[in-house]
Amino acid sequence: MNLNLTSFGGSIRPGVYGHLILHGTHTIESGVRFRRLTVNGQVRGPHYAGDHIVFASGELISDGDVRVRRISGHGRMLVKGHLRCELLDFTGEIKTAHALHCIQSMNLRGLLHAADTVTANHIEIFGIAEATAMHAKITAIEPLESEIFKRLRMRNYHAPSHVHTIHASTLKARWLVCSHIRVDSAVLLDGCRIEYAEFRDDLVLDRSSSVSMLSDRSQRVPGAAAERKQA
Repeated sequence: MNLNLTSFGGSIRPGVYGHLILHGTHTIESGVRFRRLTVNGQVRGPHYAGDHIVFASGELISDGDVRVRRISGHGRMLVKGHLRCELLDFTGEIKTAHALHCIQSMNLRGLLHAADTVTANHIEIFGIAEATAMHAKITAIEPLESEIFKRLRMRNYHAPSHVHTIHASTLKARWLVCSHIRVDSAVLLDGCRIEYAEFRDDLVLDRSSSVSMLSDRSQRVPGAAAERKQA
């Protein structure tokens, strides 16, 4: 039977744990595994391996990789290695120095800063994304709709998303700046700026959005592509 532990500060020694509940400031030593880790405070470790990380307004710092099945809750993650999970449902800020890979779905409300590629079956971001590349079947990126960010001058939450390259079957984006998209279909609204687009079926833009260049294939394959403007 795995050990359940509630702690209010200090170091977590190597071992296999059931439910780790950490309040305050902690250091996790190498060799710790867990079924469930609840972060309510600041936790730092060389890497993380387990089943489920739950954030309760906490901050997690990893000097290496994070490999878990599920991430949920609200808080802040700083990962200096790779971040890999099956499911991510998170509110707050995520920073990764390497790739972020979710096998199934990634739902983020807040800020994403990814220095490498973000991949998932389904990516949905309400907030601001900064990434080198995104690969997914379905990708949706929309800004958070709240006047409180403007009133409090929280400019980090009131800015366009910047992703260099997006490959997706379906893309829906608002206020996105991107160098290259390769999609089957896309809906681009509210000031999207795309330098180069490849699409197979349908590309919809409103009047505030633009695509600087379309691929030859997108323009010339008969019946394969339709570019439309929304009012």
